[in-house]
Amino acid sequence: MSRFLSRLAKFILEHSQVGVVFLFGSVLIIWGAFVWANHPRASTILVSIGASLVAAAVVTFLSPLNQEVYQRFLGLGIKNIYPSRDDFPARDWVRWLRRAKDHCTLLGVAHQGWRRDPEFFDALADRLRHEVQVKIFFLDPTSVLCEIREREERRQTRQETRTSIKLLWEFRRQLPQEIQDRLTLYVYDSTPSSGTTWIDESMLIAHYLAGFENLTSPALLVKPVGGEESMSDLYSIYAQNVRNVEKKESTHKIDETNIGQYTEIAQEGADAQL
Repeated sequence: MSRFLSRLAKFILEHSQVGVVFLFGSVLIIWGAFVWANHPRASTILVSIGASLVAAAVVTFLSPLNQEVYQRFLGLGIKNIYPSRDDFPARDWVRWLRRAKDHCTLLGVAHQGWRRDPEFFDALADRLRHEVQVKIFFLDPTSVLCEIREREERRQTRQETRTSIKLLWEFRRQLPQEIQDRLTLYVYDSTPSSGTTWIDESMLIAHYLAGFENLTSPALLVKPVGGEESMSDLYSIYAQNVRNVEKKESTHKIDETNIGQYTEIAQEGADAQL
């Protein structure tokens, strides 16, 4: 009888919406309860079928409807999906940074969200003192691509980028020399199609859309599955993308010889306010 009920529940479930199955099962349970006094055998059958349907509906609701697709997601290393990067809790960004043990790489455009967080610089200094290697890549504010992105976002992208570079560079200058070398700033002149926050063995990847601000970009949280060099999961692919961007001829490490050209407008704006 139990096998029959299980098969019946499975058959109905496969040909119905989960909500309908749950509702139908609930009705059978209630019906069985009402007829218990006069028809105990029929009541037992109704309640059993109803309970099987409700249980199957709940399990289906809590489990992936398509195990094959779900397993493919797991195989790609996807741990979470956010319709907007802004859905990632704001307080968790710096908390995540504070947990860094080995390295932190930020590939983005202006990084104004980081430098505006009141806890960011303190957390960054703490991790650098604990020998965490930090690399931050900015979209080159002198590039045509940054100008295009500014028009797309309808905000002062170039100015925001220059300001972030200026503040990060000043922060770096104030660090002891042995700690300064653990923080490297870059500008890159490549298509800003996605941003990557890479801390140890976790990545949050945000895909920039031409019609939206970076803040509202869809995002994926990924972790390694097949090893960083396997190129079989999204983590290894985006890790290689970061390395490729770093090696490109159009990517430049910021130093004392070129810092002026990337912060000039920001400095002019600051001087104007004095």
